[in-house]
Amino acid sequence: MNIEFAKVEHSKRLSEMVLAASEELRGIDFNEEGWERFVNSNTTSEFEAKLSKSEFSIFCRVESNCIIGFLSLKDNEKIDQLFVAPEARNRGVASSLWKRAKKNAIENSSSGMFWVRSSSVAIPVYQKFGFMCEGNRQSFGGINFQLMRLEVNS
Repeated sequence: MNIEFAKVEHSKRLSEMVLAASEELRGIDFNEEGWERFVNSNTTSEFEAKLSKSEFSIFCRVESNCIIGFLSLKDNEKIDQLFVAPEARNRGVASSLWKRAKKNAIENSSSGMFWVRSSSVAIPVYQKFGFMCEGNRQSFGGINFQLMRLEVNS
């Protein structure tokens, strides 16, 4: 298992992974406006910009020199994105990324309070990590999500 910080040169692969992994959610968690916003916010150039911002830490799981999953953590508290390539699912990739991101956040003065706006299909994944649903499903800008929170005692 090799987990490393994302680099600008990974931006194209991260963008491709997000769009490929999200296609199944298009009619579930997005209306057309939301899908367009989502696609536009996950371009290669958007990842390049995100990687230049200090508030984001992006962890990549690499196998055979290929990124098979990544987790983006904002401000050491919000899971901004968690994606695993479809062919790499159910192999512990998401779990290993979360463990590494959580450890890094706690070592860097995180409060131990984490949150995420989860897609429909990712709710069980976050529940395995210990996250709890907060309130009902919500929608913003054409994107549906479930707010989830976790408090970690360090």
